[in-house]
Amino acid sequence: MGIRQRVIDWLGNVIGDTEVAGAGTTADAAEACVWMEQARQVMAGYVISALQLCDVRFYGQDGEPDASADGAWLWNVSPNPNQSRSEMMADLLGRLLVDDGRAVVVPVRRGSQTSIYVADGGVEPEVRPGMPALYRNLSVEGSSEVVGRPLESGDVYAFDMRGVGGGWRALQRRSDDAYDRLAAAVIGSTRDRMGRKWLMYLDRPPTGTREQQEAIEQQLKTATREFVRSNDGIMPLYKGQSMERASADVAKTAGQATQDVTSIRRDMYSVVAACMHMPASLLEGNVNNFESTMGAFLTFGVDPIARMLSEEITRKTYTRAEWARGARAMVDTTHIRHVDIFQVADAAAKLVGATVDNPNEIRRFTGQDPIPEPWADEYQRTKNNESAAGGETNGND
Repeated sequence: MGIRQRVIDWLGNVIGDTEVAGAGTTADAAEACVWMEQARQVMAGYVISALQLCDVRFYGQDGEPDASADGAWLWNVSPNPNQSRSEMMADLLGRLLVDDGRAVVVPVRRGSQTSIYVADGGVEPEVRPGMPALYRNLSVEGSSEVVGRPLESGDVYAFDMRGVGGGWRALQRRSDDAYDRLAAAVIGSTRDRMGRKWLMYLDRPPTGTREQQEAIEQQLKTATREFVRSNDGIMPLYKGQSMERASADVAKTAGQATQDVTSIRRDMYSVVAACMHMPASLLEGNVNNFESTMGAFLTFGVDPIARMLSEEITRKTYTRAEWARGARAMVDTTHIRHVDIFQVADAAAKLVGATVDNPNEIRRFTGQDPIPEPWADEYQRTKNNESAAGGETNGND
């Protein structure tokens, strides 16, 4: 049982049944907090949203972009008849970041048409030492008949996040266990503060047979429990009987329980962020110092996943000889940031003037259509630049 279910069970049994002032609010807040799983979902949401903005760029054997490659259509537009590219990427990354850290993308060929699907079963390979691993019973859209036969590792795209970033999933599993124990302590403390305990005084113990005594005691417990839980209950007391509140003042302690839940949630977010090597402030929605926060997120949270995707797609798309001649696939992360063309105008001019990019490369970065003229694909240099050895260099404006 995960930490979320355990915490909700505890709060449901301990706080939710008391129906005292403030207790319902605390129970609702704790139940809405999905604890470590929620933190993983938020983290995954950021990464998925970022990578959904990234095209997978394919380069031919001449090292030039090849938009006509079969993989370009499948990975950037329509992977299969039932999913768009964004839907498939969200499915793939969700399995890598939230589930068990592994995912298999299966190419399915029907005649001359190829589709790719994220497998929903059979992703545990049969390891064969010295030979490609074998995937049996791969399931696509709930059916293993779509694949039809065992596939070797070279026939599928197999992604494994368990070792990326220093084994962050193993760190999270250990953190889950630690926070299970911590949550137990917090909920136990909350129960002590929020629970309503009473003392009932009797001038003499119940008399009669043992069964009669037990029946009287049970009746008293039942009547007392109903009285405590009721907002307008009546508790009849006979001569020689009295009741006294034994628990702490709930009005003074109800807020502390909420603070404890909030503190645990913030700490779990920090643990997930640290495991994923991304800023904790980003998970908490803090936009202060956005530029440096975003830079750290892209460098340590997104780029390792983009590189893993690029390497697997490259090695399953091209041969060694094709790769040696420049063929490759690359997840382009340059479009993750929102680009305001008026803010980047000066920087764009410098990039073109320094021959870092040509005009059409800049226009692709800013989201504009390329100029259908040969000069727009040429690299240019401003005329006032000169060689360090002396003398002006030739170039264009």
